[in-house]
Parts: sequence; C-alpha cells; structure tokens
Amino acid sequence: MTNLGNQKFMCMKSMKISIYYLLLVALPLFIISCEKEGPAGPAGPAGAPGPAGAAGPAGAAGAPGSANVIYSAWLDVPFTAVTDPADITDTVAYTGELAAPKLTNAILTSGDVKVYYNFGTVAVPDIAPLPYFSPFFGYNLEVYSIALQKLIFVSNFNASPFGTGNDKTSQFRYILIPGGTPARIMPDGSAVDWNNYSSVQKYLGLTD
Repeated sequence: MTNLGNQKFMCMKSMKISIYYLLLVALPLFIISCEKEGPAGPAGPAGAPGPAGAAGPAGAAGAPGSANVIYSAWLDVPFTAVTDPADITDTVAYTGELAAPKLTNAILTSGDVKVYYNFGTVAVPDIAPLPYFSPFFGYNLEVYSIALQKLIFVSNFNASPFGTGNDKTSQFRYILIPGGTPARIMPDGSAVDWNNYSSVQKYLGLTD
C-alpha cells in the first residue's frame, strides 16, 4: 500500500508539474498572438482645410525686364548758333553735342538709340521723341549724328536748357538698346512704342 500510495503521489505531482510547464509555455505564445497587428483599416475622410496663414511682407520690387537697356538721366545740352558764312549776323541753325559714354561700337552697328526732348519741366513734363517737327510753330529738332560715345543735334531754335531745379526746362534723355536684347514686350504682353514716352516709361520703370 505504501508503494502504491507513493506512486500515486508521484504521478499526481508529475501531472501538476506538466500542467504548470504547459501554462508557462502557452502564456507567452498567447501574449504574442494578442500583440500581433491586424491589417490596416481604410483611410479616414480628409479633414477640413485649415485657415489661411497671414500674408508675409512684400518683397523688394524687381528690376525691369530690360536689364541690358541703358538710359540716361535728363541732361543739359548747350546749343551754339551756326551763322551764315556770308553774313555772320544771320543764324541759320543751332547745334549741340551730348556725351554718351556707354554708346559703344556694338550698339552703333547692331543696336538702337532713342532720344527724347523735354519741352517742359521735371514737375510738368512735355516730352517728345526725336526727330521732332512742329507744323504749328515751325520747330525742328533732330539727331544730326550718332557717333562713338556722343550724340550731335541740330535745330532751327535754341534748344539749350534754362531755369533751375525742378523748374529747369529743355533737357535731353537718351536710351541705348543693345542688339540681341530680348523682345521689347511689356509685362502686360503689349509691345513697347518707342515713339510714345509714356510707353517707354512704363517698360523701363522710369520716374522723372
């Protein structure tokens, strides 16, 4: 009886150990299987757009789209009388010369030169492109010669400047356009009218 009892006790003890061991092994497997992620669910609907951010500060104005074009300030050109050789008291014309340091041979041969004359003042301009002819007053002013680094004018009236400061009148401005300058088109897509100073002013961003 004793041996049978011992055997029975040992058998029950062995079963308890086996069950305990199985629980120890199964528990981690159960935890691992529970931690496994399932397949991703469908994407949710897009959220409403957020409010627009505040506008940043305006950047500096860009340069005009005519970087290769060269233009002068309004300049004084003194004119001198040309008299009749037979009668030096008889003035037949007036001539003036203007230095244009950036008027190169390349511009002379493949570019363009435009000149404007301000009959008015800086404050109240009255600007005309050259050559200028007035059928009402008989005024005639034109570019007689375009040479290396200089312009020569001829007129039938004295086109010299007079006055001072913003009241000064009768000044010249030249514009040098190198050959190969990109199409003379303004930002709005229209062509530049070089005989219309307002159009030129808009194209080059000029302020008088």
